Amino acid sequence: MPPQLQGVLVPHWILMRDPRVEPFAAKRWVEARGDPDRFIEVSFEWITKNVSFCTDQNCFGQDEFVQMPAETLTSGYGDCDCSALSLVSVLWLRGVPSHMVFGYVGNSSHRWVEAFYKHEWWVFDTTTGGRFLASQALKRGYEKLFEVTPFSVRPSFLPVPLPLP
Repeated sequence: MPPQLQGVLVPHWILMRDPRVEPFAAKRWVEARGDPDRFIEVSFEWITKNVSFCTDQNCFGQDEFVQMPAETLTSGYGDCDCSALSLVSVLWLRGVPSHMVFGYVGNSSHRWVEAFYKHEWWVFDTTTGGRFLASQALKRGYEKLFEVTPFSVRPSFLPVPLPLP
């Protein structure tokens, strides 16, 4: 018998549209003085310093659970998908091109963010605090499966995003 699930399963692209993160985004935007690259930096740094990694089993008593971005920012804990989801949600509110990546690092499932930063795509790993050019991801062991934005899902092998309902 499958384990009991609590709550409602909602696609990640819907969770990214959490309007309750607007005050957080507004504060980071002011700190960044309206500069999109600096906005990415201050948002990423805040999340990596203030959101502690906690497995779904330890935090929520479930094998898989994803909080709404505002809940992650308020509670200060979550796993890789919670923190990555929060960063993308914040960045999209200020028009910063970004997406959450579903993939693997080594043999472990992992989520991270790619954002357009300093005129190139960069990886921002909210769990480890690592950031580097996305073109170096595979060499660093980051293998992409899907990219998810608040409005599209794209398998890594397709050149064009899939439209969502």
